[in-house]
Amino acid sequence: MAERTDVELSPDAQSAESLEHLQAENDALRQQLETLRAGADRDGDDADRLARQKRINDGLRKELASKALTEALRAAADEVGIDPDLAALQATRFTCTVDDTGRADVVPNPVETFLKLSKTDPLFRRADRAGRDRRDEPGPAPDAAAVNESDAVDLVAYLDRNPARRYEFIRRHGRERFFELVRTAKRRGYRRPGR
Repeated sequence: MAERTDVELSPDAQSAESLEHLQAENDALRQQLETLRAGADRDGDDADRLARQKRINDGLRKELASKALTEALRAAADEVGIDPDLAALQATRFTCTVDDTGRADVVPNPVETFLKLSKTDPLFRRADRAGRDRRDEPGPAPDAAAVNESDAVDLVAYLDRNPARRYEFIRRHGRERFFELVRTAKRRGYRRPGR
């Protein structure tokens, strides 16, 4: 039988071996921690980027919805024949949403809403009537040569039906010329509507 010999390490040798073992273990643990921290940081960065992109997306959708609503109201005002500023003041009546494809949807329909308002709201009724007159009789206010050649009764009737044209006529030719035209028309038998 072989004789067993136990070699005892000196306390200094044991501590050196333990120290090396602990240092190796600590290095391995530090490496694992760094790997986990890097993954956590990457996940945190991904979450931050995702949150930032969502905020940007929400902001862009809101801006697109606002611009789409403004354009829809302008187009509806043009179609119905009302002042675009009057239409813009009605923006709170409408909701505009943007879907994932970027398509904007305005609810309720601005054209239908403005047509309904033109039947019930006096402000819209006046605007609708003036718009209809502008659409029915296009063209600028008559120039000086056309005023001199036209029939005073017809011209005053035209200007009475189109308040915007009347104001443009007065701006171009002056009040005196307008009142002279009205006096001439009255002498020829013209009576203003409703009088």
